[in-house]
Amino acid sequence: MSLGITLALLKAMGRDKMIKITVRLTVFFFAMVLLSSCSMGTVKPFLKDREFQAENLPVRTLRTLVLTDGTQDKSKIAKFIGECSQLVEEQVGIRLEITDWKSIDWKTKLSTVKMLKNIANETSDDRGRFDIAIAFTDLSLFGDGVLGVFGGTWLGVIDDTYRRFIIVKLLDPYVLIHELFHAFIFSEAHSMQCIMTTGFYPIGKNCLWLGMRDRMEVLRNKQRAFNIKPIVEGGADFIEEPEDRAPFESMIAEKYHSGS
Repeated sequence: MSLGITLALLKAMGRDKMIKITVRLTVFFFAMVLLSSCSMGTVKPFLKDREFQAENLPVRTLRTLVLTDGTQDKSKIAKFIGECSQLVEEQVGIRLEITDWKSIDWKTKLSTVKMLKNIANETSDDRGRFDIAIAFTDLSLFGDGVLGVFGGTWLGVIDDTYRRFIIVKLLDPYVLIHELFHAFIFSEAHSMQCIMTTGFYPIGKNCLWLGMRDRMEVLRNKQRAFNIKPIVEGGADFIEEPEDRAPFESMIAEKYHSGS
């Protein structure tokens, strides 16, 4: 079809239809770009490469303490952690091994600061027996539904003091793996590449892979000691601060808009 015929047809269709078609094509184009570029520049194409696999050795096993308030099924949590562990191990040679379970009673679920401090207090006597503590809860109608309409809701968060206390609200690999990699990436909050992006959910959730630069930082910090506070760029030390000196929520909570 010649350009002249195409223009004539578009003119005949009217301006409004032309605008609608342009908008749809633009949206479709950007959607295709997002999907096609998801794994570009990431570790995904190298997962089967022998040299890449050798760089992941030795495998480090993280002793994982799981906390639950009873809102998520225990067997589903265990299966979910196993799936996430496999995805992380093939990228950087880090494995999650559940070593203990613990119940937790939230004092409040409206403050990420207080929830993370809650985990720190509940596990204060167990610090030498685990590396990572992952607490599971669910989405709430008020906190995540009603308040989420006015600025989004968070689905996962990790503390900035020790980078070892994680809260997960949704059993989606993107959420847990993203927070887990924060336990080894300190130079910047988000590289905005694949798994280390932040913002609207579920736009990024289909990309579970590290960028090559992020992977190298994870490998450098792979053997870190979790009882030592890392130097976090832009981090906020609040775990051991008095309640009235805690930072603003936005300094430690990752916000994901729950809408599509």
